[in-house]
Amino acid sequence: MSRSLWRHPTTHFEIVERHPRKVLLVSSVELALTEATTRLTDALDRNGLATQITPLRVPDALEPSRRVDDAATAVVLSAATVSSSSTADVVLFAQCALAPTAAHLATTTGIPVIMGPGSAASGVRLALTEEVVDRSTTCGQYGPTQ
Repeated sequence: MSRSLWRHPTTHFEIVERHPRKVLLVSSVELALTEATTRLTDALDRNGLATQITPLRVPDALEPSRRVDDAATAVVLSAATVSSSSTADVVLFAQCALAPTAAHLATTTGIPVIMGPGSAASGVRLALTEEVVDRSTTCGQYGPTQ
């Protein structure tokens, strides 16, 4: 395993790279949220970064995302995250199923939305090729860059 891959755990590569002060971690599933919180905390600790993580479970987004109703999922996520995201530097989705709503949520909140799985893919690619990669794919980052 490459050293850069170890230094930047692939699950949260983008967050470690950006080192924001506050992250809003969003999921519709409790298990995904719990696991992502643990992994993100570990990644930040390993890299000596002091970032506040605010987990936000949005159970009402589960059913529309299962139906692949992106519009309904986006509305539910937007309503749930607008007040919670007011102090966040970035929103991180803990599940790729929410990816189709990222652009809408970034527009609604004005805060970049990062996908954990897309960030992982970018981290692996960067570690293997040692080149800067485009993370603006479906499971990548949406919204204003900081």
